Amino acid sequence: MPLKKLHFKEKAKLVVELTIAIKELVFENEEKENRATELLIANENLKMSAKELALSNGELEQFVFVASHDLQEPLRMITVFLSLLEKKYNHIIDDKGR
Repeated sequence: MPLKKLHFKEKAKLVVELTIAIKELVFENEEKENRATELLIANENLKMSAKELALSNGELEQFVFVASHDLQEPLRMITVFLSLLEKKYNHIIDDKGR
């Protein structure tokens, strides 16, 4: 029905309904904007955490490399020492001793 043919009370009711609908839409829009802002902040925090993790992983890789190298050297020395013992005392040591 065209607006011109509506009575004053019907027009007033439509105005109230439209006002309520607009307020609901504004509220929903604000909620979506707030959520979008929260997501942007969370995304930035995630990026920073990823950078910190990458840095930490790099430091850990360096530590593992150094520790591995440092631990291999004593094993080499033990192997060399055992080889020398074997050369020097091979004729004395039986199969069980080897």
